[in-house]
Amino acid sequence: VRVAEAGAAPILQALDGGAEGVVVPHIDSAEAAARVAAWSRFGLGGRGYAGSTRAAGYGTLPMRQVLTTSREETLVVVQIEDPAGVATAEAIAATPGVDALFFGAADLAVGMGFENSAAPEIRAAFDRVAASARAGGKPLAAFTAAADGLGELAARGVRLAFVGSDQSLLLAGARRLAAAAQATRPQES
Repeated sequence: VRVAEAGAAPILQALDGGAEGVVVPHIDSAEAAARVAAWSRFGLGGRGYAGSTRAAGYGTLPMRQVLTTSREETLVVVQIEDPAGVATAEAIAATPGVDALFFGAADLAVGMGFENSAAPEIRAAFDRVAASARAGGKPLAAFTAAADGLGELAARGVRLAFVGSDQSLLLAGARRLAAAAQATRPQES
């Protein structure tokens, strides 16, 4: 689940609700990444345990099983989408508990005053974050609006791609349905 902000409450809500991982926006330092990693995992200073949650089977799963599953399966993806995040990408990638880096080209472009993410400065930032992910042994994630962008992302080191959006998928389906309905409509003479 992509949470709305880097905070303990939204992360806890997503994970207690049954999400197996979180994507956390606007991580701009190793300290922020460490807080997110702690909030995402059970333990002192981190995620508290509640056996009545969906993640705990509404009280039907033993604590040991819930804790083991969480340790083995919780995924923490931090979004680097601010200039400060790019500047500290190496340290963010080296943060224990961070499982992957997501390069947020659109937010970075807007934050740097560009009207699209094709600017050379954004491509250079992507390369820096990609190199940081490789050096830290973490997968790199990024967004592409359509499947035809997957090849370029893979060539640039992306191993986890977010393709399109809920809205774009619904709109594409609605357009296909409208076209099919239009094609079967009787022609007026």
